Amino acid sequence: MEVRTIMGKGVDTEMKVSVVVPSRGDPKTLKRCISSILDQAHNSYEVLVIDGSKHAPGKKSSMKNLWKDPRVRYIHEEFFSMSGLRNRGIMESRSEIIMMTGADCEVPRDWISRMTGPIMAGEDIVQGGSTISSGGFWSRALKGPAEDRNTESSRRRYTCHVDTGNLAIRKKTLIDVGMFDRHLRNMEDVDLGIRFGRYGFGILYLDGVDVVRHCDNRLKGLFLAGVEKGKWLNFVYSMNKRGVDKKGDSMFKTLTLSNFLLFFPSTVAVLFRRGPSAFIHEFVEGTGWCIGILVGEFGKRRFLDSIRANYY
Repeated sequence: MEVRTIMGKGVDTEMKVSVVVPSRGDPKTLKRCISSILDQAHNSYEVLVIDGSKHAPGKKSSMKNLWKDPRVRYIHEEFFSMSGLRNRGIMESRSEIIMMTGADCEVPRDWISRMTGPIMAGEDIVQGGSTISSGGFWSRALKGPAEDRNTESSRRRYTCHVDTGNLAIRKKTLIDVGMFDRHLRNMEDVDLGIRFGRYGFGILYLDGVDVVRHCDNRLKGLFLAGVEKGKWLNFVYSMNKRGVDKKGDSMFKTLTLSNFLLFFPSTVAVLFRRGPSAFIHEFVEGTGWCIGILVGEFGKRRFLDSIRANYY
């Protein structure tokens, strides 16, 4: 059950890889993603499509039959949060190495071989980067921030941030840290990154292995995504206060009062540095993010109480 690799002179070792792709969206986007995975130079891997969409009658079978390739396994999951979908994929996998990407991503042809190489050499977790597809007004606005994140991560050999759009990890490591928290409907990768640090696992950043993301170009979708991310980031912080440097971490810094006070002037500065498309994008998503943080602030006690009720 394995991917062929070379470890030492003339020694062949086989280790199969399971690629987990959760999906709740457009079958056309998902098909593009799976097609890029099936075009890998590697030979021995499986692809698990974990579908959490609410199907109309008969749609489930049509999704299942999108790919005739025997490497693809289609699984429908009723617990449709991304945490639930990824956990189902992890548990259904037949391999020692788990790779993850998003249904809105395309992966390079050498993706599996390059991402799993460091794991075969002893690493536990390997994180790759991402770039944004060049088409569309919003896509151009997103390219700058995505490239900045890649540059920031590449300056350090290890990173503390997890991006499930481009990740390779030992299955045992995921199980040891408790996999994804099923209570989280967003920002579950941020929570997972915190637990990796708590358990002493380093996240190796592999520079130059980027997936291509195809982003939602709708203004409403951008705003609503910002609201959800802000709300769930507040919940993740509430769950992990002791393990987070609120002022030192660039993401959790957005929860501070100073971030709210500086939001508008910093957004105006984007207009002069990156142009109108980046400004509009930053303003719309950032406004949603700030509103989401406030929503999370008022709802976090109820959220934490619901978690306690499930455990006790």
